[in-house]
Amino acid sequence: MLSAKCSVPLRFGDVVRVQTPGAAGWGQPLERDPAGVVADVRAEKLSVQYARRVYGVVIDETTLELNEGATARLRRRRTQPVPTASPKKARPGPPAGV
Repeated sequence: MLSAKCSVPLRFGDVVRVQTPGAAGWGQPLERDPAGVVADVRAEKLSVQYARRVYGVVIDETTLELNEGATARLRRRRTQPVPTASPKKARPGPPAGV
């Protein structure tokens, strides 16, 4: 494993594999601004299907335009709240008296 900042010389034909940790994001997905979801789809960060399934945003697959009415209807149907995380200490504090 390499440090976060390093230099490694590469030669033609070398293969580099980079793995980064993922994160669950912040906030309720159904409360995300649909315009931001559309921007991520257009930037190819999300698929149209993922936008619909996770964010409740309906986007035309051909034009990549937001369907506001369908988005509002889909989000209304999804009434089950998503649990929120609360920060927890990574480690317990020191024992009393230390």
